Amino acid sequence: MPRLILKTDGDQIDVESFDLKLGVNTLGRTVENDLRMNHPTVSMFHCEIVWMNDAVEVRDRDSTNGTFIDGERIKEARLEPGHLLRVGDLEMFLDTDTASISVPNLKVEAVVSTETPPPGTLPCLNHPGAAALHHCPECQKDFCGSCVRTLKLLQGHIHLLCPLCSTHCKPIVYTKKRKRRSLVEVVQNALGFSDKATTRKI
Repeated sequence: MPRLILKTDGDQIDVESFDLKLGVNTLGRTVENDLRMNHPTVSMFHCEIVWMNDAVEVRDRDSTNGTFIDGERIKEARLEPGHLLRVGDLEMFLDTDTASISVPNLKVEAVVSTETPPPGTLPCLNHPGAAALHHCPECQKDFCGSCVRTLKLLQGHIHLLCPLCSTHCKPIVYTKKRKRRSLVEVVQNALGFSDKATTRKI
């Protein structure tokens, strides 16, 4: 997988390299970031490094000292192996030994239908008659199993990705509601009566 290698030049930095995860990797000075750079020239939430579809892109998050690729200040730009990324006064480069993982961009068309999903379930965005099994936390859409994209890694890990924005989807868990009994059923049960006929042997 892609890796960022830091050029420290004697600075005391928490990490010297960082393996990018699939999707969005946040970089900044606070612990809420995926890659924490505790350096005075780095903003609290400095930039995002996005690994998706066999490419790495960098997005500045309105940082104070800016984000630069090969000396040019950027707002959003692609980071290639060998390019020098600078955030504040810290420099790093993308490791050339990157994994080639390509997720096809599937065109998903919305389907207008009068169908409804099974009772107690949410409808799929593209198949209203099917129960949604996955939820995208980024675009807030629900999808059935046939809509989500499956990414299988060499280690056997399987990632379920949103067909719209490629964010990791979360499973939707449905809980069955207990059927409420009527007052008559409660009384019959308390007194030991049953509405079923019984046969007695004489």
